[in-house]
Amino acid sequence: ETSLGYEGGYRQLLTHTFYVDFSVFHNGYDNLQSFGAPTLIGNNLTIFYENAIAGMTNGIEIAPNWNPRPWWKLSGSYSYVGIDLHANEPGSDISSTGSVNTYEGSSPAHQLKIQSRFDILKRFQFDQTYWYESALPAQGISAYQTMDLRLGWNPAKEWNVSLVGQNLFQPHHFEWGTGDPTELPIGIRRAAYVKLTWIAER
Repeated sequence: ETSLGYEGGYRQLLTHTFYVDFSVFHNGYDNLQSFGAPTLIGNNLTIFYENAIAGMTNGIEIAPNWNPRPWWKLSGSYSYVGIDLHANEPGSDISSTGSVNTYEGSSPAHQLKIQSRFDILKRFQFDQTYWYESALPAQGISAYQTMDLRLGWNPAKEWNVSLVGQNLFQPHHFEWGTGDPTELPIGIRRAAYVKLTWIAER
């Protein structure tokens, strides 16, 4: 398998409170793993490994950061990737794994993340993180969106206590398939926990 990639980017502090990072990329792929056509050897039907899939991906990513107030920070990112692959040999796209559809349907086309951070009275922090992931058709995964929240308290310079809630928009969601149609996809549940951090001074 071979890959040749190109990437270009632009970073700029537009004002003293607003920063943006923008990038584009193009990747070319050749000899990706695939499967050959079924071959009858004796009484056995055999499918050999091949490297007969090729193509390209193109995408963009933008990541702005804004500080509307000294105590409030906003950041985010959005990325898009388009995948265009093809099979170079007859039969190399017949399998449910190692096929063009598997490669193209196993990466989210759209990803969005937005994060807001508040510093409250110098001892408290309130962070909110939202993200969206588009569907993975080859993995049987639907698009989802969710949010994490964190409330932090600094009782002293070396200590921080955090109350965190994760995946709050739904009781659970799936994020990846196992490749086995008899098994459920891999997912993550709504959760909450308390975190205690101590940083020793040097």
